[in-house]
Amino acid sequence: MTTVYYSLLADGQGVRERQWAHSVRSLRRHNADIPVVLCLYGGARAETFVTAREAQVHVEQMGEYPAAFGDIPGHWRDALASHPTLHKLLSLRSLATYGTPLVFLDCDTYFFGDIARLLVQYGDLDFCAREEPLILRSAEGIDWTYIDGRALAALARAEGLVGIPAYNTGVMLLSAALARTLLTLLDDFIWYAWRLLHGACLWRPDLVGDYDLVGLVLNRSGPSERRLALPYPAASLWICEQIATWLTLGRVPALAHDALLQGDVAQGDEWAAPDREHDGPILTHYFTSGEARFFAHLAGIGQAST
Repeated sequence: MTTVYYSLLADGQGVRERQWAHSVRSLRRHNADIPVVLCLYGGARAETFVTAREAQVHVEQMGEYPAAFGDIPGHWRDALASHPTLHKLLSLRSLATYGTPLVFLDCDTYFFGDIARLLVQYGDLDFCAREEPLILRSAEGIDWTYIDGRALAALARAEGLVGIPAYNTGVMLLSAALARTLLTLLDDFIWYAWRLLHGACLWRPDLVGDYDLVGLVLNRSGPSERRLALPYPAASLWICEQIATWLTLGRVPALAHDALLQGDVAQGDEWAAPDREHDGPILTHYFTSGEARFFAHLAGIGQAST
């Protein structure tokens, strides 16, 4: 049996909780039996717990987000906790012991079919995910300024890692063995995330944008820390979690991995392809930036979103 998990750090406006409710309800319309876990950091609105009960979702209370980074220097914790997506792999602390394959889902996902179909097609691999948009393998074309592939490959070589392709971590399939291995590598993941963030603050502060964060990192880090900073190889700090994940996966021996097909998992605006509602994917990762367009599309084709 496979376990589906979401990892949620609630925002003040309830955006992620609303997205999660849409996602899990759509999942349950097509599969009533697969175990689903919500790893919750901090608090949540009462309606989120009501949705969890109605959808037969087990809620794992993960505690406060900053504490999830463990016993690290205080300025590391403060800086990393400012980034709201770093908890995806950290949730393995409560899940890897389940001993089942895992499917991770971002909150901004929506199902049009049974997730069991996905498990049958990709169940013999350790790791599967869609390619990150705007890279060489992307169906929507390449933006050479988005991710510096040569810089990313150089990072992997310098760290003695196997180079892992740029995968989007919004939908991930993990074998039980990989989940157990990644549990032992969470300190490495945190280490890479800190070094990447440190490098961005050192050499690309305009990319960071938050000058209070830049000041915190630079003013409280000593020379030895600065020597370990990693040059940040992308044009968006938002994907720091993904880059740290790719580097961490590069530590896993003989990792069997591949990309999910667009026909099975759509992402971005791929839901808008002709006849998509009639011959569509199992699920779509619509990205928060495209949420309004996606739900307008659902309304237009008569698809329930609640």
